[in-house]
Amino acid sequence: MKDISVSTPVTIKIYRSILGLLDTGRNGSRLIIWAAILGWMFRFMREYHLSL
Repeated sequence: MKDISVSTPVTIKIYRSILGLLDTGRNGSRLIIWAAILGWMFRFMREYHLSL
């Protein structure tokens, strides 16, 4: 859990930068990409915990 807590601010910065880039687009496309990012993140976290 220590690695996750340390990387949380970094992931938040990445999310904000991505959302900042997507702000130029429409809200619909931004929601779709945001959902894809969250889905990938949850899948990565699940596989990371299973590997432990």
